[in-house]
Amino acid sequence: MRDFAIDNTSNAAAGGIGLDMRNVTDGRVDNVWITNVETGLQVYGDATVGGAFYNEFTKLLISTVKTGMFIGGIGNENKFFGCRVVDVTGSGGTQGTGIVCTDGSHNVFISPAIETFSGIGINCSGTGADHQFISPRLENTPSVGTGIQIASTQSRVSILSPQYIGLSTNLTNNSNSTRVNGLRRFVASGLAVATVNANSSKDMLVSIGSEVGTSDNCTVIVPSTLNSGIVATTIPTSSGVYVRFSNVTTGAIVVGTISVTILINEVAG
Repeated sequence: MRDFAIDNTSNAAAGGIGLDMRNVTDGRVDNVWITNVETGLQVYGDATVGGAFYNEFTKLLISTVKTGMFIGGIGNENKFFGCRVVDVTGSGGTQGTGIVCTDGSHNVFISPAIETFSGIGINCSGTGADHQFISPRLENTPSVGTGIQIASTQSRVSILSPQYIGLSTNLTNNSNSTRVNGLRRFVASGLAVATVNANSSKDMLVSIGSEVGTSDNCTVIVPSTLNSGIVATTIPTSSGVYVRFSNVTTGAIVVGTISVTILINEVAG
């Protein structure tokens, strides 16, 4: 399908879908404008029917909707090239969201643009795996909304070279396996470092489990409020990453309880 437009005159019709690719496999859609519907595009696979696989979408323009794209169920290996979602409004559920990926695996979005949305630009919820977002543009005016949000139940989402403009929050990542520019990010909250004695160090274990290997390169990002005289480094192990807080001064330092971010660059695997 190519070179046509779908206009429902208003996005107020509950349940309205501009283009429904439910249980479609090996389809191709090119140069289509979808506007004034509740949901612009749905790609959904029912387990009892066989799923929605290997579809390709090129240069879609989806505008004036409550949900831009919804990908769910058994929807695997679908590709999106240069698609744009504009003017996404509403609240509650998936409304106000440009792209929603719930389940399925390895759906790939190359250079998507999500502009002017009331909620979340890209929302990976549910139990999906290996979704990829390459050079996404997330733009809002004024500064509202979240650019990308990843649920803790998602596995190995990959984000490469994102552009964030005019957002309240660029990225909310709740999954230990998310990769941003090739690096996994893990936020460790509430590390009770307490006191580090003079010219000594204290190791704090951050349990990441199988998400890190002993040969991986790890970097720790500490808060700007960390005490002067404390140097933080990492030691990867099979059970997690130790963050070593070294006191390079001649007096004891009370660090207290802090949160850090660990970046993991996989050497192998």
